[in-house]
Amino acid sequence: MVTNSQNPNDPRTLLPLWLLPVLGNQNTPPVAPNDGDRYRVTSVATGAWTGKEDKIAVYDMPYGVWRFETLTSGMVWYDQNVGDWHYMNKSGTITQFDKLPIAISDVTGLQSALDGKAAIVHAANHISGASDPLTGNLDAVARSNVKKNGGAVVGTRRTLNLIEGANIAITAADDNAGEKVDITIASTSSIVTNFDDSTFDVFNHADVSKILKIDASPIATATTITVKAPAASGTLMTLENAETITATKTSSKNGDVLIPAVDTQGNIGSNTKRFALVRAVNVQSGDLVLCDRKTGKQLYVIHEDEKGIYFSNFKTRKCLMILDTKGNLGIAGKLFEKQKFKKYFVKPKNGFVKNRTKSKGK
Repeated sequence: MVTNSQNPNDPRTLLPLWLLPVLGNQNTPPVAPNDGDRYRVTSVATGAWTGKEDKIAVYDMPYGVWRFETLTSGMVWYDQNVGDWHYMNKSGTITQFDKLPIAISDVTGLQSALDGKAAIVHAANHISGASDPLTGNLDAVARSNVKKNGGAVVGTRRTLNLIEGANIAITAADDNAGEKVDITIASTSSIVTNFDDSTFDVFNHADVSKILKIDASPIATATTITVKAPAASGTLMTLENAETITATKTSSKNGDVLIPAVDTQGNIGSNTKRFALVRAVNVQSGDLVLCDRKTGKQLYVIHEDEKGIYFSNFKTRKCLMILDTKGNLGIAGKLFEKQKFKKYFVKPKNGFVKNRTKSKGK
């Protein structure tokens, strides 16, 4: 068995300020140490290490005891457990480093020697196209390429410069610990909710030549209108174009379905297609004109007042018959009793239905 005193790397054979590595920094002795195991004792020490804080504990297996080395100013040792260096300064303070803690100022005369040394031309050759071999390495490896949507490289520079645009704020913060730069891009204005109708268009995703424009000019000044979406999908109707309604339409406004804009105007149906049945809840005041079905010539007028209902000639306005409010019927001509009429209908070539009436009697 090789004992600690026979170890060729025993600190007594080395430079006194450089100690052999330790297995860790702790305050409790290990349960089963090996010969030569080394630890730096921390506070508060227990067991066989009690009272030995800030000393190097070395296990001597032949004697089964711990031996202690006193740390002094300038001593340096390596901790194999955490992979860091430790150094004791002249005031007895122990400092931990992730690399060997030697600065230029620690070496006597080195700082002044470096300060007096003439500059070399190596740095001047660190430009694109120079003969310095380091330049080629920077161009090929160290530069940052910028691409748009995974396309071609934009430029050959080594600095990524972010430029703020309208209503855009850019914040760049260096994260040294994370070895990254955090870039935040934010809007400096509120969300746009109003659009200019001269610049806002909607186009079809399959054919961009199909464009929908919005025109708000018919709206009165200082007026806001609200257009509600229908309860189901469908096609909008327009005022200027002929439209075909393929579904039944009803109205809940006073029972009215169609109201002409002005009096004596408005058509419902056509000469070939008329309503088979008309039902009315309330007939409002106004003249009812009866026309010739074939020629359209105006023949008779039915009108009313507080006294009764009148049946008159349209051209002469002469009253031919009156039914007063008491139920009396007055006529301008003769009254024929038990008159027999024969009706027959003739369908002409043009499709109009004619109603001809012939009478027999006195």
